[in-house]
Amino acid sequence: MARRRRRRRDDDLERAAAERSHGGHRPVALLADRRPFPGHQDAAGRERLISAIQSVQNDFDRILVITHLDELRDAFPARIEVTKTAGGSQVRVV
Repeated sequence: MARRRRRRRDDDLERAAAERSHGGHRPVALLADRRPFPGHQDAAGRERLISAIQSVQNDFDRILVITHLDELRDAFPARIEVTKTAGGSQVRVV
């Protein structure tokens, strides 16, 4: 069952890459770590997810990954970190 979900996720990424040519512009991909990626909670699942994202990175202008997982966050060189404070959210580009 996990294999099917993994394949479905990979298919979704491939489909997004195939649909990327809209007037010559490369689209932006947005991925969130909540429910769309079953199995990413364990180390092997996170590695597969990171590998899948990296395999299509050249097909997109940007890939935005929203995550609370340090290992997933740290897999990418540039980040926008949002921190909740008493005075409101603080945003920092890393």
